[in-house]
Amino acid sequence: TTVTTATCKKGRIIEFTADVTGTGIYNGAVIWSVTGAQESGTYMNGGTLKVASNETATTLTVTATSIADPEVSGTCTVTVTS
Repeated sequence: TTVTTATCKKGRIIEFTADVTGTGIYNGAVIWSVTGAQESGTYMNGGTLKVASNETATTLTVTATSIADPEVSGTCTVTVTS
């Protein structure tokens, strides 16, 4: 199942995983990023999103981008709640 939406409370963390498939020998690693954050305390550490307790954004976008092929990525929209 592919999850494209999630909810996270301010001051909490949420874990993400990504599955990259290919044929033959391939690199299944991804680079994680978050956009839409208004506070520096909201960040990605690997597949873990930390939402700052003072985050003012109501929506964040988490992206997993394939290292082997940067044109391939997946996103999840995260709704931030109090």
